[in-house]
Amino acid sequence: MINWLMTLLLVVPAPQAVPLPGTQTATAVSGPTSSYKVGVQDSVKIDVFLEKELSSSFRVDADGTINYPLLGRVVVAGFTVQEIAQLLQTRLAAGFVNSPQVTVEMEQFRSRSIFIAGEVRTPGKYPLQGDVTLLEVLLLAGSVTSEASDEVVVIRPPATR
Repeated sequence: MINWLMTLLLVVPAPQAVPLPGTQTATAVSGPTSSYKVGVQDSVKIDVFLEKELSSSFRVDADGTINYPLLGRVVVAGFTVQEIAQLLQTRLAAGFVNSPQVTVEMEQFRSRSIFIAGEVRTPGKYPLQGDVTLLEVLLLAGSVTSEASDEVVVIRPPATR
């Protein structure tokens, strides 16, 4: 009986972390996947190779735009960093910079946040940095306390149910 139970335990795959609503599983908490869409109040770092005056950090305004040198207001909310880089590269190449090489990185994630309450060590509001799993979110809150039960309640906005 014990040998059968040990065999059963070896055959059954390890449980997977449950993704948060509306997200996909990510490989790391610290970085977004390529599918992350920039949102209002996020901060992006834009670098244009050999063009220091065009390289800086920009916060996305309430209207979803950044005020970019030479180009003025540029809509970036709703786009990935790769899409933003391509957009800026195309617009800069149209009369401003010869063959611009543009890279865009997420600097701060402020558009998406999560509230963690209950039997965790540090409950509160946390920014979601890219796509994260439920386990990663619990780790952000310092893990669960010894008084925590095995039950987790996830409350989603109506649009994601």
